[in-house]
Amino acid sequence: MFSDVGDLSTDINIKATDARVFLNYSSYHPRQTFPSIVYSQGLRYRRIINDPIRLFRRLDELKGCFIKSGYPKKMAERIFNDVVKRPRNLNYQKKDKKPPNEIMWTQTYGPGTSTIIKVVKEANKMLQKCPVWAKNDKVIGVVNKRPKNLGDMIFKRKRLALSSGKSLGTYSCSPLISQNRSKKRGRPCTCC
Repeated sequence: MFSDVGDLSTDINIKATDARVFLNYSSYHPRQTFPSIVYSQGLRYRRIINDPIRLFRRLDELKGCFIKSGYPKKMAERIFNDVVKRPRNLNYQKKDKKPPNEIMWTQTYGPGTSTIIKVVKEANKMLQKCPVWAKNDKVIGVVNKRPKNLGDMIFKRKRLALSSGKSLGTYSCSPLISQNRSKKRGRPCTCC
């Protein structure tokens, strides 16, 4: 839409069917996931909306949606304050190809994650005292991978059962064959 002066004014389009629900804060995900969701949504609003008054109003509405999804109010306010201070940059920025860390520690996210992160921090402090690693902020970085969930286990067992033919009562189906057995009739089921 255009303002009274004739300037183009942009705004977020929210469909009437949009439930405005985000990943619940009590769900079992890595801690950095939740601030990341708030930040990415706020940054999206920052890039699209060019009027500061409208931006504050829309971010306030968005904050209410995050609070309904169980997010702490202070976290949303802190992140949105940071987003508002950022420039409204629409240009693509190339990322540095060099990895941030020399060594990556890959782990499955779980109860021991915070302990491993503490151990890695201590190891980085010790390594920075060494002249070889002194100029690096972090020598060892931690990468979290998603653990197997129930769906992964079910589908793996299903593939094994259908492919091995040794399961009790679970077999791969085949298309129906006509009386003369020369032509296949119909389609196989969608599971196979």
